[in-house]
Amino acid sequence: MKVSVCNGVPTMPAVRKILEMHGELKPGDEITYDTLQTCIMEERDTNRFKGVVQAWRALLRRDSNIMLACVPNVGYRVLNSNERINVSGKRYGHGVRRIVIAGIDARQTDTGELDAPELKTREFLMKQAGAYVLAEKTRPKSLM
Repeated sequence: MKVSVCNGVPTMPAVRKILEMHGELKPGDEITYDTLQTCIMEERDTNRFKGVVQAWRALLRRDSNIMLACVPNVGYRVLNSNERINVSGKRYGHGVRRIVIAGIDARQTDTGELDAPELKTREFLMKQAGAYVLAEKTRPKSLM
């Protein structure tokens, strides 16, 4: 079992408190910041609070396949299947865009000032971006 610590203090006891307090979570359930603050006895803006909540979210995702989304100035909400797919699609899309943009930036970089390892990195970035663009252009298209 991985031990998570925040400033040298294990987070698992606080994570267990949160798990005991909220029990079985279902899609649509909301957990407010106030509830979390009361449960772990830490203020929301402290590093300890952030570390414990991060450990709790990671544990839920890893062990219970529960994804939480942040609700600004409220707390967290358990995502349903549609929301999970939307979040995953956005994350994937941002990653692909960043890879392609990195390849474009690398291609547009002047090679005169680059040494051998940097030229290798440039070539790698351009190949990765090209592979994504090629895969997108040659993927099977929907008939409907």
